[in-house]
Amino acid sequence: MIIVRHKILGKGLGETLCGYLSAFIRTSGEVRRGEQLGLVRDADEVYSCHLHFEMRLPTTSSWGMVGSGYSSSPYPIGWLDPSNYVD
Repeated sequence: MIIVRHKILGKGLGETLCGYLSAFIRTSGEVRRGEQLGLVRDADEVYSCHLHFEMRLPTTSSWGMVGSGYSSSPYPIGWLDPSNYVD
């Protein structure tokens, strides 16, 4: 898992969490939009490759750490719908 802190348009400070990575290309420092941070793992052939992706605000209970993700519906306090930001 890797967490990137950044500004989220219209929201201020936020963070993006990417999980299920098999390798890290960047582990510290500043990153630029579009820069590759890691590789998606194959889940040991248990299920198809996928990326766990979250967008969060400081008001989330999981700020800066692994948490329960989007398990509460619809989008609990502090979590954002990535579809509104990723294009």
